[in-house]
Parts: sequence; C-alpha cells; structure tokens
Amino acid sequence: MARLRLIGILITVALLTTIYVLSSAGRFHIVDEVSMYAVTESLALRRDVDTNTIAWTQWVNSPGEVLGAFGPDGQVYSKKGPAPSFVAAPLYWLLHQVTHLGVEIGQLQGTLLFNAIITAWTAALLWLTALRLGYRDRTGLILALLFGLTTIAWPYAKQFFGEPLSAVGLLGLFYGMLAWRQTGRWWWMTVAGVAAGLVAATVTAHTVLIGVFVGWLIIDWFVRERQSGISRLLLGLAAFAVPVLIAAGLLAAYNQALR
Repeated sequence: MARLRLIGILITVALLTTIYVLSSAGRFHIVDEVSMYAVTESLALRRDVDTNTIAWTQWVNSPGEVLGAFGPDGQVYSKKGPAPSFVAAPLYWLLHQVTHLGVEIGQLQGTLLFNAIITAWTAALLWLTALRLGYRDRTGLILALLFGLTTIAWPYAKQFFGEPLSAVGLLGLFYGMLAWRQTGRWWWMTVAGVAAGLVAATVTAHTVLIGVFVGWLIIDWFVRERQSGISRLLLGLAAFAVPVLIAAGLLAAYNQALR
C-alpha cells in the first residue's frame, strides 16, 4: 500500500509539474519577479545579494514599482523576502553550468519554473496531510488535484513570487504540528519550526499566521491533553522555537548587512 501511495504521489507531482510547464509563458509578468530573479542571479553567479542589474528600477515613475533600496555601500538591494531567491539559486546555478556545457537551456525560463516544482510538491504534502487527518488516499489525491488545478496555486506556479514557497511552508508548519500531536516525537516540532522560519523569510506579512498556528496548538493541547502534564508541551515548543529563532536571527543579520 505504501509503495502504491508513493507511486501515486510521484505521478501526481509529475503531472502537475508538466501542466505548469506547458502553460507557462516563460517570461516575467511584473517587476516583483524581476527583483527576486536579480537576487537569485547574484547569489548563483557572484555569491552576493545585490540587484544592481536592475538598478534602473529605482527611478521608475510609480513609487509602488520601486522594489529596491540603496545600501550603505551604494549597491541596490531588493525589498522582497530573501528565502525564495536563496532556495532557487541552486537551480539557477545548475542551469548555468549545463548551459556552459553547450546544452541550450534558457536560464531565465528554467528558473521561472521554480514555483512549478514547489507547487506540485505542495499538492503532494496536502495529500499526506489528508492522511494524517484520517482520510483515505483517494481523498488525498482529490485534494491534491483540486489544489493544483482549480485554485490560484496554478497561476502562482507560473510566476516567480514568494507566495508558493510561503504556502508550502505554512502547510509544512501545520503538518509538523499535527504529526507531533499524534506521535509525540519532538523532532516533528523542529520540522514545524523550520517551516515557520521559511515562511518568515519569504513573506513577512504571513508571519502573523505562525502565531495563529501556535495559538491553535496550545489551545488544542489544553483541551485534549492537559492531564498528561505540561512538560511535553514545553519540550515541543522549545523544539519549535529553536529553528524559528535561528531563522529570525539570519533574517535580521541579512537586513542589518544591507543598512
């Protein structure tokens, strides 16, 4: 059964990724994507985070289109969350190396498919979450396909925004907490903490949702398991807090370095 489930999940991921690739325009849609792509390119090619390649966007007509800021060193840096660029940089680097070997692959078009991969695996995680909640594989498959093909996830899968990475982070946060509640294994809360850190470093506005999930976990524990003692809850929260604090520290260091 587990083997058939794995095959089904892999086929679903492949199907969704193929659909996203075939429906992709292979180009930028708005300047937000350009800013994130510029950071990705700088990381992959020069191990830097500036967006000097699009410095001209500092002088556009609309203030809302200005997505960068000058640092103390005179370089231009993006105002977007850095996590998507850091996660996508290995893909850009790989495409760059393949191109140098003489294989004609568009680095821009290939990198813009980053969210197609992320969204397809988010659908797979949704399937696994359904199983955690007690539903059958058929329900998980239907949920995965509905998410991947009938929601705004499809348009976002074809664009280079941070929301798809934030979405998989939020779902991973919930999955980790749910698995900890069911198994009692503290490292599931560490997984949830890593996912929460990813969310905070991707779309800062989504950080408030982390508090919502933590509040749900604490309330659920007091309702269902308070008789078992508070030590298990404290251990879980500590395992969750460590990666979150590390992520917050790295994000603060990143922002401080650009001031």
